[in-house]
Amino acid sequence: MKYGLWAVGMNIFLMIDTQTIIWTGVILMISHGFMAFQAMVYAPFYRFRIGHFMIAAVWVLHNDVIDYLFGQMPIYMGLERFLPYIGYATFWLTIFVLTYVYQKSLKENHFKLELFQD
Repeated sequence: MKYGLWAVGMNIFLMIDTQTIIWTGVILMISHGFMAFQAMVYAPFYRFRIGHFMIAAVWVLHNDVIDYLFGQMPIYMGLERFLPYIGYATFWLTIFVLTYVYQKSLKENHFKLELFQD
């Protein structure tokens, strides 16, 4: 979900900054937008234990640190001057996605898919 939302945001930002419609960017926004939407739709059906969630949270936050503190992030040419802001927004996108996954998958109100009923 995070990468889908990130890719949509970066492509929109690039097109606004360059004042140009980039058709490969439009296709990327459509495909990644649907990928993020699919993750949101199916999130209530996922089952995670808190330990697994914590490992994933540390992993994703650590990835943000490696990307934006050590310069390993994907770069959209032309947006390099915004990298500190992109890194900050990416951190908060991670927090949003982790909160969403926690709310939809770990709390007691998640959906239960029952294929066979007694």
